[in-house]
Amino acid sequence: ASSASSASSSSAPRSSVVTHATAASSNPSSSKPKSLPMVSPAGRGYDGVELFKAVGVVWSFTTASSTDGRKIIRVVAESKGSSLVGASNWLKDEWEAAAAKYGVTRDTASTHDTVPGMRGFRLCWAPNGVAVLYVPGVRKFYTMQDVANGAADAKAEMPAAEIIVIIQKMCTMRPDLAESFRVAMGGAPAPSASSKAAKAASAASSSEALAASEVRAMM
Repeated sequence: ASSASSASSSSAPRSSVVTHATAASSNPSSSKPKSLPMVSPAGRGYDGVELFKAVGVVWSFTTASSTDGRKIIRVVAESKGSSLVGASNWLKDEWEAAAAKYGVTRDTASTHDTVPGMRGFRLCWAPNGVAVLYVPGVRKFYTMQDVANGAADAKAEMPAAEIIVIIQKMCTMRPDLAESFRVAMGGAPAPSASSKAAKAASAASSSEALAASEVRAMM
């Protein structure tokens, strides 16, 4: 560590850095990302802090020491009654330590990818139907319906319909993205494996009961 880092260690959170990613959430009881409305408030999208507050996820391209990363860490720290004294002078490793201490780390079930032909744009998704498009320049995240309504047209320099087609093509390569996109556009969530098993068991039980009643009727 540098001397500058050592000098500020008294104010920086020096807890051990976690080695596995966990859900980044201001609500510790939340085990997975919350869903988003189909359209953001007034269709204006979300900045990094607003999106974090809404779904509890930070994607990995938002680093701990970035502008949005620092804002998110401050928000979480304040929600837990902590004041980041001297944080304005922190170095990169000190922000990373703070992110680990306050649980602002990437959710293992969430991911993102660059968008073909759209430099700087990133498609981000997570469980529970979370799918948003990060638009550079304005540094905002827009829901899929926001995008369909034209929110990204100006920065992308192409119409919404073309952007949606590109996203749909990306979905063909990633089943998890396809599911999040489908739900984000208004589709019903696919039934879970346990739900499917329960329905199958119920159907089998009903068939057995019907067969038994038919046998009794023949006797």
